[in-house]
Amino acid sequence: MPLTVPVVLSWNTDALDSLISEIIRVSSAVERHISATTLLTAQSIDYFDTDRGKTFRDMIDTQNTSLHVLVDVLRKIATVLRGKFHEIRTSVHHLRALSHEIDRLNLRLTDDGRVEYPHGFDKRVAVQFEPEHSRTPTDKVLADIEAFRSKATIIAQDCLKAIGRLDAETTDLLSTEWARVRRAVHPS
Repeated sequence: MPLTVPVVLSWNTDALDSLISEIIRVSSAVERHISATTLLTAQSIDYFDTDRGKTFRDMIDTQNTSLHVLVDVLRKIATVLRGKFHEIRTSVHHLRALSHEIDRLNLRLTDDGRVEYPHGFDKRVAVQFEPEHSRTPTDKVLADIEAFRSKATIIAQDCLKAIGRLDAETTDLLSTEWARVRRAVHPS
């Protein structure tokens, strides 16, 4: 399903930084857990030197190996997301700025990124865009508005496509990396 202008304009791009910080925090916490269990497991040889003790230590080593994969995946995701989110944030900000300019000119930005004249647009309305005491003919102002409208449509639709592409790439990456975690936790 393609992204729409209202959906993209509603995104809280500041939350992206919080998400990355939380991913890094969780990966660090898991890494501390791995270190602590590795230390405790190594110390258990002194008082738990039986077959059951060895089985327990092997189980902990297997779990720690899976957790190491999780930490690696979380860190890779955080690194990639930081880059993707920067690109997404930049495109969203461009689209927001363009939307404000479109509103300022009393044009309309459609859900799919087309810039249209408002219903009932009249050439006489174009006079309001002219600076006071301007000698610019109304036809020139209308041509400028039409040029802006055409360029703004291209820019808005390009932003939507770029955001959609980045969104798809990010989703694919997350799916691929999360599959690594699943394979580590549940080997076939």
